[in-house]
Amino acid sequence: MTALVQKLNSRHYNMLHAYVTEGLSNKEMSNRFDLNEGYIPTIKNSPAWKKEETALQDYLGPQKYKR
Repeated sequence: MTALVQKLNSRHYNMLHAYVTEGLSNKEMSNRFDLNEGYIPTIKNSPAWKKEETALQDYLGPQKYKR
């Protein structure tokens, strides 16, 4: 079973911002943030990521994000 991310760190928040505002793919995020591409879905499927992603999208408004 894959371990879930319980709390986002600063790198995760940077990834989240890039994902929401720039529409980066998993491959682009893994290259930019020097992570294994297979680990990206684990982060993105965590409840902490989903909560922060929704909050960021609500904060930015519907015209400001690409996802």
